[in-house]
Amino acid sequence: PKKAKLRIWFSGENFRYTPDSADGYICFDQSDESENLLYFPYWMYRLDWGFKTYEFLEQVEARILHKPRKLEKRGRNVCMFSNTREPGKLKILKAVNREVTVDKFGSAFRNPVINKYEVSRNFGMQICPENSVYPGYVTEKLIEAWHCGNVPIWQGLDVRGDFNPEAIVDVTNLRLDEISEFIRNISDEQLNYMRSLNILRKPASLLPFKNFIIKLMNTGL
Repeated sequence: PKKAKLRIWFSGENFRYTPDSADGYICFDQSDESENLLYFPYWMYRLDWGFKTYEFLEQVEARILHKPRKLEKRGRNVCMFSNTREPGKLKILKAVNREVTVDKFGSAFRNPVINKYEVSRNFGMQICPENSVYPGYVTEKLIEAWHCGNVPIWQGLDVRGDFNPEAIVDVTNLRLDEISEFIRNISDEQLNYMRSLNILRKPASLLPFKNFIIKLMNTGL
């Protein structure tokens, strides 16, 4: 309401905020202290922080993402889940499909599934690019693929360096033939090692979020 003493603009999508439309902004844009803006990507929103308020079918525990895992051997089979036929996604699909047959799920491929986590755990790699490429725009896709034990084949811009590059097949700046070559040459031993790695480089924390809200409250109220 207009009479609200404090107004916060939030988006989990790749949208730009309108300056001077709120007291604070929570989104994918990089933090600017002078603009009352907090960089809080959607992958952090999707984590299980221990509050016992489970909003989604599965949530990854925030406390385990920076820790290595037990080595798990899987095959070279690849899955992909998508509800849109975005050209960038289809390019990656085409490149990987040259080397390994990709099992496709989701409404984009007329093959919906009830529980994608259960399905995903039967594979070794997962194509999980972001819907659009923008600095800092990182959603739950990397986390979910890692959570299900897959090596993520990803496209996006992790400009803050939150994610462990050794645990990800990052194809963002690769041509179609380069993606195919990478998939062709990566060994089973490399894939198994990548599955054992931590997905985050350091622990995830809600402290910046807490401090941001306190700052807004102290300023606006």
